[in-house]
Amino acid sequence: MDKLIIEATDDTPKIILDPEKNLYEFSGRSMPEDAAEFYLPIIQWLKTYKESGFKSIILDFRMEYFNTASSKMIWDILHTLQGFIDDGMKVNVRWFYYKDDLEMEDAANDYSEMFSLPIEKIIL
Repeated sequence: MDKLIIEATDDTPKIILDPEKNLYEFSGRSMPEDAAEFYLPIIQWLKTYKESGFKSIILDFRMEYFNTASSKMIWDILHTLQGFIDDGMKVNVRWFYYKDDLEMEDAANDYSEMFSLPIEKIIL
C-alpha cells in the first residue's frame, strides 16, 4: 500500500501515513480554508488501509491548534478508526499536548468520551 505524506503549510498540518515505516502522525496547525476537502483523501486512505488487511494502527496526534471545521474532520477520522475496532482491528490513538495547553487536553477528553477508542494522553 502506498504511503500518504502531506507536508505542513501555515494552515494545514503535516500528515504521515506510512505503513512501511509503521508511522501514522498528524502534527502542526489545522485551519484549512476547506477542511473537508483537505481531510477527504486522508479518510479515504484510512479506509483503503483497513481494506488492505492490516490488523493494527497506532495514530499519533501532535496538533498545536485546530479550528472548528478541523475538529469535525478529526471527529470523522476517529469515527473511521472506531469502525476499525468494531471490525476487530487493534487501534491506539496517542494524543500529545503540552501540560499548559488546556484546549488540546480538553479536546482529548472530549474525543475520549465520544468514542470507545483507546486514546492515550501524553503530556509533553
